[in-house]
Amino acid sequence: GSLDRQLNLTKLGWFKARNPDDYEIQVKAIIEALVARPKTIKKAKESSIATEIAASFRSAEILSAHGEPLESGKVVRNFAVGAGLYADFALKNGSLHLATTVNLTSSNPHIGSSASKAITMDKAKKANDRAKAYCVYAVAPSRKAEVNEHISLLGDYSDDIFNWRDDDEQRKFKRIFFDAYGSNFPTQIDEMARA
Repeated sequence: GSLDRQLNLTKLGWFKARNPDDYEIQVKAIIEALVARPKTIKKAKESSIATEIAASFRSAEILSAHGEPLESGKVVRNFAVGAGLYADFALKNGSLHLATTVNLTSSNPHIGSSASKAITMDKAKKANDRAKAYCVYAVAPSRKAEVNEHISLLGDYSDDIFNWRDDDEQRKFKRIFFDAYGSNFPTQIDEMARA
């Protein structure tokens, strides 16, 4: 049958081992070479923009601990702005500063993810007239023209928009949150600046 076409039997073979450990090593090598499936090499997963931003805020010691409230004066993750809508980051210092993130690095990013972030920013600003909404997207600067529709849509609903893959824009975005945090904890920021 079909099994005959998949297996090719050969004559029996022999090997010698000096001790039980050598025997086990040899059997394992045969199994790996002839029986076991080859191990697949996993591609390193690209970290999300939100993960990179969180790491940056954490290293600057302005990211809140898990479960710490917005009133802590630090940056909180996954801030609810409405039914099923979450800003990736939020910080309150009199005004509410919100940030959403969108990864536009794929060859043809779906407009739905950008539309969802635009709705999130719109909903947050309607719920709080002192809210400032920012959008951080990621795309290689050389590919920016390919995602103009996304950038335009996101820009319509945000107070400012930043490309995380552009060093100057990344610095400008982080500065907004560092300054907002600094107004909550002015002496800590002064100390961080001197360090």
